[in-house]
Amino acid sequence: MASKRATVADTSFYIFFLDDIDGLGYLAAIARSCKLVVTTLVMKELSRKRGAERLRKMVVPAGLDYDMARALHPAFYGGRPARGEHDVVMHCHMMHKDGIPFTMIIDDAPARRFAVRNFAHLERFMTGTLGFVAECHRNGTLKRGDAERVLEAMKASRFRVPDDLVDKALREVRGA
Repeated sequence: MASKRATVADTSFYIFFLDDIDGLGYLAAIARSCKLVVTTLVMKELSRKRGAERLRKMVVPAGLDYDMARALHPAFYGGRPARGEHDVVMHCHMMHKDGIPFTMIIDDAPARRFAVRNFAHLERFMTGTLGFVAECHRNGTLKRGDAERVLEAMKASRFRVPDDLVDKALREVRGA
């Protein structure tokens, strides 16, 4: 059996499913389709969230006893604290160097700019939660109704994404 593609997501991706839409079932469907890899810092940020224990059973730890963002903090982040997004970028950089196929999900605009500015080779593997949900529909991971429910919930949630982008994804999912 072929190995599942690794998906390395930032904290906001998981918070959207855990808190914003109570969508642990959708995450379970995604986890069956791809290997959800969680970095040390992202898991630490999620550890107190409702559903974190169930989430731990669905994901694969990044496999490091330290967070890479903190280790490389002086070189890249200056005075800013290392965050889960930075850990995701560093982990994906290492996966790229090792030739491991992956998708990187980052929603935070400054973190996306950081990744493109410092690791331009990662840009073609980067998407956000919205783009990833649309991709999950295209590849059959999420059925039409499930993808619609997730996207509609995204519009109604605290998740910061412009409604016109969600509407565009909804039109795609609906085949309009």
